[in-house]
Amino acid sequence: MATEKQYLFFKSLYDEENERTKLLGEHAKNNLGLATVYSAFIIFVMDKQMATMTAIGKWLFVGAILLMLTSFLLSLLATRISDFEVATLPAEVFESFGDNPPSDEEFFDDRIADYSVACESNSSVNDRNAKMLLVARYVLLAGIAVHAAYFVERLRF
Repeated sequence: MATEKQYLFFKSLYDEENERTKLLGEHAKNNLGLATVYSAFIIFVMDKQMATMTAIGKWLFVGAILLMLTSFLLSLLATRISDFEVATLPAEVFESFGDNPPSDEEFFDDRIADYSVACESNSSVNDRNAKMLLVARYVLLAGIAVHAAYFVERLRF
């Protein structure tokens, strides 16, 4: 039979996963902001230099734009509304009491099971979003590197 301390441990795991969800949302916002600002910079440059671009420069330019767009889309996908598991629904807990409420130990056993299932489910959602954001960050970095290569190509004499 579970104790209140054990229950609090499992609740803290669930709370940590909720904090991770918030942190991933902040990372996604940062990715979206960086991709947006940098894309605007790329388009600004395009307007001024399109007529004098070499074939290699055009390919580098298009590559940078595609990488930025990919990063933006991956970050946007990571912010989509996901199916997160709630730990407990108060109405269901209340209904399960019936005429004889469970002992504290039985109550904590049930809540620990609820938190365990919810934490594991939410962790897999967060893992998927974290991987997507990591790829988006690397793609963003690749886009910046390709754009830098474009500038180096433009400097050739």
